[in-house]
Amino acid sequence: MKQLSKKIFNIFIICIICIVPLIITPNRLDYYYQAKSYLIYALCLFTSIPFLFEFNKDYFSNKAIYYTIFVYIFILALSTIFSVNISQSIFGKIYRYEGFLTLICYLIIFIIASSKYIFSKVHLVYLFLSATVISIYGILQYFGYNIVKVDPIRSKWVKYVYSTIGNPNFLGSYLVLILPISIYCFIKSNKILNLLITCLLYTTLLLTNTRSAWIGFALSFLLLVIFSIKNKKDLKSLIFILLIIFSITLLINSYKNNALIKRFDSIVSDAKNASIDSTKSEYSGSTRIFIWKRTLKLIQNSPIIGYGPDTFDIVFMKNYKKDVNRLIGNIIIDKAHNEYLQIAYASGIPALITYLLFLIFAIIDAIKNINKNILIIPLLCSISGYLIQSFFNISVVSVAPVFWAFLGILCKFSKVKEFH
Repeated sequence: MKQLSKKIFNIFIICIICIVPLIITPNRLDYYYQAKSYLIYALCLFTSIPFLFEFNKDYFSNKAIYYTIFVYIFILALSTIFSVNISQSIFGKIYRYEGFLTLICYLIIFIIASSKYIFSKVHLVYLFLSATVISIYGILQYFGYNIVKVDPIRSKWVKYVYSTIGNPNFLGSYLVLILPISIYCFIKSNKILNLLITCLLYTTLLLTNTRSAWIGFALSFLLLVIFSIKNKKDLKSLIFILLIIFSITLLINSYKNNALIKRFDSIVSDAKNASIDSTKSEYSGSTRIFIWKRTLKLIQNSPIIGYGPDTFDIVFMKNYKKDVNRLIGNIIIDKAHNEYLQIAYASGIPALITYLLFLIFAIIDAIKNINKNILIIPLLCSISGYLIQSFFNISVVSVAPVFWAFLGILCKFSKVKEFH
């Protein structure tokens, strides 16, 4: 019976990481997000039942991490109860579906992964197979080939790479999570297959044209370099993969007539514009500065419990619709385009502080145990890269479950000392 329950929890985690990002439902109003959210609900519901039957307080060895989780859940509940739109806060906005139910599912994913997951090398096969399918589909989209009929929202997108994830920015954040693991597998094994997978994923990352993901990946790779230098291991393989990455970047930049260099230069120019108090700053970072400034004002008006999960479109457009129409166009802004500001807006500053404390406790615990379990290294790099890109991006049901599963596995690896 115990063996069966172990399989159930591992299957749950594999489904969250490898199956959920692949889900796409053509010929519906929403191709990319609603079905994923429904699958997450179902998986969490059915897996929570055996988990509760086997519940043991010993699961929570690092109590600081779990105390912050339970405080975070309490704050989320309060912000939902006092939301500007309770129904939308519970179920989430259409095309987003990150209401209270989804956020609780993310935490369930974390708790099960951190307490019940058992690593097996075959899980890497499933992960890379899923990521390979997603990447190949994305590259095909770049060249104008779609496996399924394009939905109305994306019908005018030309050379956009979004695969089954639904958006280039979100695909970029997904690849930031996976790439450090494929790179680490290569530098540890020197297997050509792991190298090919890394090249495929990195090529797709470049084609997403997502600057936040590039920055996140750069940080995660830098951390890999630091850990390798510190441990004086795998340096030759790391240098080799760096040369490969550099070569791929030059080739794609040449193919795209220096578009990558221009896109990278825009990071610097946007940063300069953002530092100047002028109209130009409003357009910096794809108008993110425009959104951030106004989001900060909203947070000041409700700093304790926020406005409720996934209600950003209601409050932001009510207050700043004229500004949006004047500076951006006739569109609806439904996210803060900064995950940390989004949390502070939705559930208040205490929620953001609790979330950050939770992350700090988990990361510190992982760093302390790196020498006891080297599998911590690639996950720590993945999560760090994701957290950096989150400063310019949003949480979505296509990618966030993978992040929470990885974070849970990181905490599990921090407790398990068997890998050297």
